[in-house]
Amino acid sequence: MTKYKTQNTWHLKGKPGKPRVGQTDSGTKYYTASISTYGGKNSDGEALYNYVSFTLWGELAELGNTIEQGDTVYLKGIPEAKAWLTPEGEVRTELKIVIFNKPENIEIIKDNQTTFDDATPVDEF
Repeated sequence: MTKYKTQNTWHLKGKPGKPRVGQTDSGTKYYTASISTYGGKNSDGEALYNYVSFTLWGELAELGNTIEQGDTVYLKGIPEAKAWLTPEGEVRTELKIVIFNKPENIEIIKDNQTTFDDATPVDEF
């Protein structure tokens, strides 16, 4: 098990994608998804988005199950990155936010009228 000392803390706001839910062999529930966050604009003026994965465990997984399409999620945690090679030799990377199992580290804003596709991105969080 990884022990975390004082590190940089991320505060992310975005729209979560389709989740993967389940439970471990020992019965611990989980909710895993990625969150889309606004990343500025490219040279053509098109909006850029970053995708960061997150997992909620135990009681927070139950909270995750209340997230609906169009909701905005605020997450607080620490960054973690990993990279690996596929069997075909391609490099894959994943950026995630590790959320400690405290209810104050996630907030769900119900906004079922707006979906990610028609949301207006903002520069500030």
